[in-house]
Amino acid sequence: MSNPLVYLCGTITQNPKHLDWRNAATDMLRDYNIDVLNPVRGKNPSDWRKDGLDSKDTPYANGGFVARDRRDVVCRCDAMLLYFQDKLDRQSIGTWWEAGWASLLGKPIVVCSELPEVVEHPFVWRQVAKICPTLDDAVEYLVFLLG
Repeated sequence: MSNPLVYLCGTITQNPKHLDWRNAATDMLRDYNIDVLNPVRGKNPSDWRKDGLDSKDTPYANGGFVARDRRDVVCRCDAMLLYFQDKLDRQSIGTWWEAGWASLLGKPIVVCSELPEVVEHPFVWRQVAKICPTLDDAVEYLVFLLG
């Protein structure tokens, strides 16, 4: 039997804060034999524009990453960790699409956020398994959920 898989959903930009939480979550979940699907894998942040989309000729150029990310959410993951800790200067449209796919399929979504515009929105709190204020709390719940 393989380990449960958690999709690491959230904003992707060159800013390390949008990458570092994924590394921390991976390490924390690995301690409990839970694996992750990281949408940043196989991508190079130096190839991205400010909006997180590719600016160079890469295998995932022109939205080529969408099919892989959809497959990860729809076919592969057992749960989703949706991370929004900082106010953004733009919407993370891909993040909300991914959450919608997971919700439609009944996959549990654990939101890690304290932003009122996220946690108080009915399209969030009515659709997710749990809202957690910290990554530690989110991982603890995922361990309970998938253990």
